[in-house]
Formats: sequence, structure tokens, C-alpha cells
Amino acid sequence: MPTTAKEGQSKTIGGHDFTVYLLPWEQANDVLIEIADVIAPALAQLAAEPDSLDTLLESKLDGPEVAKVIAAAVQKLTRERMRFVTQTLMSVTHCDGKELKAISNAVFRGELTLMYKWLAFAIQVNYADFLSALQSTAAGVGKATDPRAG
Repeated sequence: MPTTAKEGQSKTIGGHDFTVYLLPWEQANDVLIEIADVIAPALAQLAAEPDSLDTLLESKLDGPEVAKVIAAAVQKLTRERMRFVTQTLMSVTHCDGKELKAISNAVFRGELTLMYKWLAFAIQVNYADFLSALQSTAAGVGKATDPRAG
């Protein structure tokens, strides 16, 4: 069932109940531009290696490949970008029935992994259609460029 801004999508992460709602389109686009600018070099590096597109699509990245992707992404990630993305997504998230922005320090203090798990969920909720279209496009490109594809 598609997520609506009114209903949101809920998930329990680290013992907390998070409900993420959709961003207004302009804010969603602004966040997407920031995310794309950070991950584009990482994806380009990954795509430059043989069979990496298939590996990425099948979620079979191993340690060295993950390290390369993270290293490329971190080069473009700034505190300001991260704060912009997290603060914007917090503005459309409730945690345990309260606005996440108001309780984020209490929820994430000493729980940085929890913050990243929430962030991944919030991105998934807000960009599900975009991520699905991107995966379909990438799969088509992979088949078109793969000499094994018949």
C-alpha cells in the first residue's frame, strides 16, 4: 500500500516506534539533491568496476566494495549536509508518539547506529518510488551492457 503523508509509515527500530510521513515535494527534492550529490561519486566508482552493477543490485557487496563506496561518499558529506538532511526528515517523523525533532537528543544520545537506521528508514519512506524507478533503470542498463544477457 502506498504511503500517504496523512498516514505515514511505521517501524520499530531499537525499541522505538518511528512513524515517518512524506515531505512536501520541494523539501523532498532539496533533500534528494543533497543525497544524490553525496552518493553519485560512490556509485560512479562502484559502477566502473566489472560486475559491480550486478553486485550492487543483488546487494552482495563485500567488505572492500563497501569500504570504497563509503570512502567515496564521505568525501562529499559535510556536517551541514548531514544536519540539513536529518533535520528535514526529523520534521516529518514521530518517535514513540512525539515529534522526533523535539526528543532527538534523548533518543539518539549514545545511539548513533539507531540514528542511521532511522535515517535509512526515513529515506526509504520518502523516496520509495524514486528508488524503485532507479533500481528498474539500473537493472535495464545492467542487462543491456552485460554480454552474458541474451
